[in-house]
Amino acid sequence: MKARWLVGLMVIAIVVNGQFAYGQRLSVEAAKNAVEQLEGKTVNFSRTNLVEVNGKKFYHLLTLAGDEYRVDAQTGEVVGVVYWSIPLPDTPQERPPSDALPLSKLRSVAQTIAEQRYPQFKTKKMLLHRPYWDGYTFWFQFQEQLANGALTGNLCLIRLLPDGRLYSYQSQKIAIEQEAYQTPKISPQQAVEIARKAAKLLEVTEIKSQRLVYRGGRLTWVLRVFGPSLKGYYSGCVVILDARSGSIVEVAPFRLIGYPMPPRGYTMVASRPKGLLAWRGVLLKREFGPIKHNNLLMIRAEIVKALGGEVLRKGKQFILKGDKTIMPKGYQRNPEILYLPIKDLKTAFPHTIEEIQIDQRRNAMLIIVNPHEMEAIQRRVLLMKLKAETENLKREFDLISTGDR
Repeated sequence: MKARWLVGLMVIAIVVNGQFAYGQRLSVEAAKNAVEQLEGKTVNFSRTNLVEVNGKKFYHLLTLAGDEYRVDAQTGEVVGVVYWSIPLPDTPQERPPSDALPLSKLRSVAQTIAEQRYPQFKTKKMLLHRPYWDGYTFWFQFQEQLANGALTGNLCLIRLLPDGRLYSYQSQKIAIEQEAYQTPKISPQQAVEIARKAAKLLEVTEIKSQRLVYRGGRLTWVLRVFGPSLKGYYSGCVVILDARSGSIVEVAPFRLIGYPMPPRGYTMVASRPKGLLAWRGVLLKREFGPIKHNNLLMIRAEIVKALGGEVLRKGKQFILKGDKTIMPKGYQRNPEILYLPIKDLKTAFPHTIEEIQIDQRRNAMLIIVNPHEMEAIQRRVLLMKLKAETENLKREFDLISTGDR
């Protein structure tokens, strides 16, 4: 929940000991006054640190209520705030509450906040990316777009509660060099071909989210490359290349905290064989219910089958047969849905499962397996899908044959 400060901006904060440092222009009291002026009231602070982010100094202020502020130590601008004191639901909601403000109204509120808090917002072309609901709040990100279409690191991120109240505001400003305004020498079509080769996937099935981005002092093309080679196969990477020379800047596999993660609401079984750039895996059935309930993991029987196991019954107790056979401490809600401790799933598949990653906010689960087991898992999932499709076709045929359709 408390993903602290500048989510998605990928910056490193270094705490500077003491209250003063070289180049500092503001006192601690001046930074506190800037916050109080913004809020229009007295604010009780509990802690103040001076931090350095990408060579710039900021005051990081924490209030007694638990809220956090970040103030530019040179300009006095409040560049970020998170109101942790505002309570959020214990679990993410798949959809916004029925009494939430219309998205058009929330968009207007977000733009008003951005215009009030982000200097030069009205003089820059600030592109609003597609807003989205994260289960708790609505996200609105405004990012500068230059005349040549390039996106820059000048942006602000606003999170609003369903009733329109501000939950957090974060901004970033960078210096724009002359190169950013130039026309790319590498065309969009050329960038696609370069990315296709750089991805080094067995097969490239889709390239999307192609953007011209000014980053790291240079103009770049950023592309997402996907490459399943079997039905249900999952692999891909982000390719970043210089828009002037065409040279590769970076090729990064899709990942989250060191691992790839499936889309919201899905379970994924994946591995990364040595020597390959991209992870590969299979997406399994989407679930809208809780992944964890009363400290138990909710898992479908088809996931057990994909791992090479099966679910058996012995009276009222269910048995999990994997690399070894165990009697889990959980329960079986129905033939398809099981609830069991995470450690029991690992215990049943000690040679297959290496790690289980759960993202409760996104209701997504990643099961990392031994690379040597991945091909067999892919075959099982493919056969299960083919069997399900065959049964559906048979039912369709039976309906037509009997004239019930």
